[in-house]
Amino acid sequence: MIIRLLYILLFSFLGALVVYGVAWVLGWAFGPLYSSEADMSRNFVIYLVITAAFIFVGGVVGNFLYLKRLIKQGG
Repeated sequence: MIIRLLYILLFSFLGALVVYGVAWVLGWAFGPLYSSEADMSRNFVIYLVITAAFIFVGGVVGNFLYLKRLIKQGG
């Protein structure tokens, strides 16, 4: 049970880390992606939604990999 939770948390964290890394690279490569405070606010909301989606997907992937590992061990 604890191992399953660790898998889910680890992959959720990795999902959030991927979004942060991609956002950092985009900011580094293209400079600021906004021209006003309204644009910055909109981009932040988009970032939060994408981060939440990747955290969820990471958790699902972690759960899937845990179940795959459990089946491979024989139960």
